[in-house]
Amino acid sequence: MERDDSKALIDEYVGRRARYSEFAWNLQRLIGELCRVDDIALHASESRAKEVDSLRGKLERKQRYSTLQEIPDLCGVRVLTYYSGDVEKVAALLHRELMVLDRITHGDGTSETFGYASMHLIVQLDPVRRRMTEWRAYSDLKAEVQVRTVLQHGWATVSHKLDYKAAVEIPSQIRHGLARAAAFIEAADDSFDKFRNDVASLRHEYRTNAAADRWREFPLNLDSLESAWNFLAIDAVESAAESAGFERAGEGQLSGYRQFLGHLVRAAHSAQLDTIGELNAVMTRADRYIPALANMKQLALKAGLTLWIIPPDIVHMLLVIEDPRLLTHPDRPLFHQILESVLRDVAGKSA
Repeated sequence: MERDDSKALIDEYVGRRARYSEFAWNLQRLIGELCRVDDIALHASESRAKEVDSLRGKLERKQRYSTLQEIPDLCGVRVLTYYSGDVEKVAALLHRELMVLDRITHGDGTSETFGYASMHLIVQLDPVRRRMTEWRAYSDLKAEVQVRTVLQHGWATVSHKLDYKAAVEIPSQIRHGLARAAAFIEAADDSFDKFRNDVASLRHEYRTNAAADRWREFPLNLDSLESAWNFLAIDAVESAAESAGFERAGEGQLSGYRQFLGHLVRAAHSAQLDTIGELNAVMTRADRYIPALANMKQLALKAGLTLWIIPPDIVHMLLVIEDPRLLTHPDRPLFHQILESVLRDVAGKSA
């Protein structure tokens, strides 16, 4: 039978649950924006207000609450990071921007507890935000923010699906197998952190060496090309395309430039180019192909297609004009269907 004091708390919560839900939603948005400003990439975030039945069960298990303000997790936000190193960054951000009333780390760092690992912070608005008009309605509320990696969350979800809420609940006969699987996932989490650090270090090395005019011997990959791109013969490519009648690209056509560079890397590898210097050599002789590019322009115009001056795409076209066999290479990126047809016609005549 439900106690009178528990019933009073539940009734009060039912009347205020919408406000808790709004607070959690606004807190989720705030944390997302703060992470964006701090350059912390999130896989996902979500907010919720505690279900009434969940609160009822909590009060049945724990009878120490006399007011709703004493219950720390009536609403909450879950934040999923890609990297384990970012969990602490998010925690530091919350300490900086909000009042952190409590901080609890679940899991002791062993493979047996990995699936239950996460950081939980009980937060409240700091004095400055409490006075802001948009936050004033939530000045007395608390929320629980759970921070974990996407791999930790995935494992926790699988564990929960198996209906185990803690490692000690797992039968001893199968506990070792689950612990071994958790250890693999934990190792993957560590590897992703190392991978990110290695990528950042390599990109810094490429930028430093490119600035020192050592880019010609870079192995051809997306990071090396992006670091060296502005040192390459882009002017020669743009000039050839302009002479052929290609249109100047606006901001809309140039969005997603890294993707254009990625396509060029794939095409260059299909053409068996190994270094940035070899790719640049193709770019320096772009003027040789003005007639072929002009022919492409006319054929595309007849087909209702506008050709823009997007240097990575144009270099890709030059590679195809130089070696029409690239049109059938299984690993090369595809152009627009009409442009594929135009390129096939021009490349065949230029072969």
